[in-house]
Order: sequence, then structure tokens, then C-alpha cells
Amino acid sequence: MANSAPWAKHFPFADMVLKGWLPMGGREEVKTMALLQFFGISGHAAWEDYYCNQELKVAFRISLRHTKEPHAISAWLRRGELQASELHAPAYDEAEF
Repeated sequence: MANSAPWAKHFPFADMVLKGWLPMGGREEVKTMALLQFFGISGHAAWEDYYCNQELKVAFRISLRHTKEPHAISAWLRRGELQASELHAPAYDEAEF
């Protein structure tokens, strides 16, 4: 986790707390752990692999490698993933569709 602390500083932590995405954090370690839990990853290398080193599997293809704010964009993408996981929809029925 100590290796992930510099990575965590790139995120808009205060904004994410204001939106209710993350709990208030005091120490650097607490903030880093909150971000790791938010993304569901074990370390910053996993974030790099998922958000920068491959094309994301979303409705459109994107890689955050060449964007100016990959950390903020990845936070919004993850928030969308978390919200989508909370949706409950009936199974797809082609005839009903």
C-alpha cells in the first residue's frame, strides 16, 4: 500500500468525498485504502493495467493512456460501474422486446 500512496494523490479525493463516493479520510494511508476499495483493486499497478494499458470494455472503446486527467475520468467510469451493478432489471426476452 505504501507504493500506492503517490498514485492516490492524483485523484480528486475531496470532490469524491463531497459526492459521497468515498469516506472522509485523514491520513494518507486511509485515503489510499479508500481509493483501492473504491476501484476494487489491490494496488496502483492493477489500476494502471485496467485503465491505461488496455482498452476499456464499455459501450465505446477508450484508453485513458493519452488523456490529460485519467485519474478523474477513471473515477467517473468506476462510479458508473458501481451504479450499474445496483440496477435490477428483468431478464432479456426477445419476444417481449
